[in-house]
Amino acid sequence: MLVLGVHRQNIADATLIPVDRRNPRLWQVIDTLVFPPFQGQGYGNKLFLELFKSLPPGVEITHNYLTPDGERMWRKLERRGLVRKVNPNPETERNAGTYVSRIGELQF
Repeated sequence: MLVLGVHRQNIADATLIPVDRRNPRLWQVIDTLVFPPFQGQGYGNKLFLELFKSLPPGVEITHNYLTPDGERMWRKLERRGLVRKVNPNPETERNAGTYVSRIGELQF
C-alpha cells in the first residue's frame, strides 16, 4: 500500500498485489482512493507517479474497473508520456486495462 500525504494528512492511497509470482512485473490495483476534499486536484496522478517511481522500471499495473476519475487520470498520464496502455480490456465495464510505466525511460 502506498499512502500520499501532506502535513500528516492522508490525501490518497493505493493498494496493489502481485498477479502472478512467475511474472513479478505485473501488479493488480485492488483499491485506490483519493479522499473527497482532495479529488479533482491531481493527487491521483501524483499517487501513481510516486508508485511507479518506487517500483522497478517496466512494471505493469492492471485494472479491472476504473471510475470516470480513474479513466481521466490514466489518460492524462498517457498523454504526458509517463505510461503506455498495453492491454485494453474490452470485457470490463469501463476503459480498464494494463499500463506500463515509462518513468525509467524518461529524464527528469
